[in-house]
Amino acid sequence: MEFEQTSFEKGTILKPKGRIDTVSSRAFEEKLSSLLDTEGCTHLIISLEHVDYISSAGLRIFLMIGKKLKSAGGGFVLCCMAERILDVFRMSGFDKIILISTTLEEAQKAIA
Repeated sequence: MEFEQTSFEKGTILKPKGRIDTVSSRAFEEKLSSLLDTEGCTHLIISLEHVDYISSAGLRIFLMIGKKLKSAGGGFVLCCMAERILDVFRMSGFDKIILISTTLEEAQKAIA
């Protein structure tokens, strides 16, 4: 799995590319843990514009990262999802517990 990482005024923007499934979830989780634990990121936007599939393993990672950032007083927003990815979040109910924005600009405004 590849990642594009940039900074913005309040934190980090991460853009994973490809599938977030059982095979790639370990690399994704390691990248996120490194951001939070090693780099000290407390405000994170993950843009899913280049993600074409997400499994329950990927959903678990988002839930874990959201809880970690919330307990650290940080912020977490997902954005730029394809409709089929958004449908996965809706069907699982994760759209009720994770902040989701349509655009990167909205996500930057929404992050606490």
